[in-house]
Amino acid sequence: MDELAAAQFAKLRAVRPIAERADAAIWLMEGAAGAQFARKTMSVPLFAVRSRGLFMQRLHVLAHLHHPHLASVPAGRVQKRRECLVYTEYAPRGSLYDAVAAPGKRLWALPLPPLDALRLTQEIAEGVQALHSAGLIHGGLKLGNVLLVADADGQWRAKVTDALLHEGFAGGALRGGSARPTDLADPWLFLAPEQYAGRPELASDQYALAVLAFVLLTGETPYTLDAVAHLQARDVPPYQKASVANPILPLGVDAVLWRGLSRAPKARYPSVRAFAAALAGVLGDRDAPRAVSIAPSSIPILRAAVPPPPVAQLHEEMHMPQPLAVRTETGSLPVPGLPDLPANYSWVPDVVSAYRAPDAPVISAKTMTRRSAVPAGVIIAVTTLLLLLALLLAVMLLHH
Repeated sequence: MDELAAAQFAKLRAVRPIAERADAAIWLMEGAAGAQFARKTMSVPLFAVRSRGLFMQRLHVLAHLHHPHLASVPAGRVQKRRECLVYTEYAPRGSLYDAVAAPGKRLWALPLPPLDALRLTQEIAEGVQALHSAGLIHGGLKLGNVLLVADADGQWRAKVTDALLHEGFAGGALRGGSARPTDLADPWLFLAPEQYAGRPELASDQYALAVLAFVLLTGETPYTLDAVAHLQARDVPPYQKASVANPILPLGVDAVLWRGLSRAPKARYPSVRAFAAALAGVLGDRDAPRAVSIAPSSIPILRAAVPPPPVAQLHEEMHMPQPLAVRTETGSLPVPGLPDLPANYSWVPDVVSAYRAPDAPVISAKTMTRRSAVPAGVIIAVTTLLLLLALLLAVMLLHH
């Protein structure tokens, strides 16, 4: 930063610590006019000349990069040759991780409504795209590196932050396996295979964004193994289906997420913006089929005279924003004739009214009368047989 900026930020007052981590310390700072900033201090090894050079190079670019979905970086410097100091805009709401997973700070329950998850994904994609256009790889995209800032209408908007000191994977700080965060705070969840191998590229950020979108849409991660085991596995198991983890999602969302999660960077979308556009194409498609996973024997009988589909999944075309099932706080009791849903989901009224359990056959009194009456043909046949027997008996008696 220039001398004027250095003098201004040197006068900031420390208010309170925001976070204390093994790799960084973050403090809330305040100026005389009430302006607030977050000060992040990151320690680097004494001889890590390349890391300090990378920090200053990125700092110079970010200080002149202004985008509505990038957190502003007004100042920073290397001090005492062992600390990288940066000031960023302060977000009182905290990060996206705080909003969906942090105890005591949670704002939303996962999974988010699909269109809300899509909006956040698009905003994050635009912020990352701005970095890519400036020649920077973020390298550490995760829930905790997305800030939530309220706009003039009170809508929470996503701003990407912390794109300064990532070289490969967080400077290699976590490769030893020490102090690895758990649950959705685990940065290994968002690590692309090529980045794990020490060869990060622009497409690595798309992989991280696809994992992030999967989490927002389903409340789960796409892996069937632990994140590190997944990265180290030679025969990689397939990812989970988002439309199975969250049954209100369109079927097409699986193909989009799986392409963003391709292990080969060249197999992914050409850019993070293209990935977000493809996701919008399936989540925003008003004619996209909804999917609810059920057993074949559980497919209910349609009230209309339409045979049930002979498949393991029920595909029902409904217009957005009217899904087959919605997430509720308490869930709902099973509906006769409809398959059971995952916990905390309930069928929408239109689905309940469109289906019913198979009816038992109704037998009327008239039908029972017809069924109890002996057919006339049987009576005639029996009468004729009796007459023939009587005639045969009479002939035999006359001969004797």
